[in-house]
Order: sequence, then structure tokens, then C-alpha cells
Amino acid sequence: MQKADKRPQDAPPFILNDNLSLEDALAHAADLLHCAVGTAHLSGEGIDVQQRAVMHLVEMAKGVVDRALECVQPR
Repeated sequence: MQKADKRPQDAPPFILNDNLSLEDALAHAADLLHCAVGTAHLSGEGIDVQQRAVMHLVEMAKGVVDRALECVQPR
């Protein structure tokens, strides 16, 4: 027997804070993409072409977000 989903169908999976700064948003996005890349790599070599393409796109997005984060965090 499956557990019933208590969340309304139109409810978002998560809610972003309206006061989230650009830098914090980029940092959170980088963390989420890091987790996605790690999870994709854990799936092993048994992935198909579409899954590999998604993994590559996530890695590319992480690179872009990381670069944007470097731009807003002066050294």
C-alpha cells in the first residue's frame, strides 16, 4: 500500500525565500547542481544516451553557475 501524498497537486516542491540575494541563490544552485552531478555519477556506467546527455547538461550548468558565483564574490 502506498502512502498518500498530503501535498496539494499545485503546491511547489519547495519555496524560495523572496529575500534571497543573487549570491545566495547562486550558491544554493551550485550546491544543488553539485548533488545532482554526484548522484548521476553514482548511477554508474549503466546509463543510456539520454541519461548521459542530462548528466552532461547538469555538469555544464554547474560550471556556468560556479563561474557566475566567482564573478559576484570578489577575491
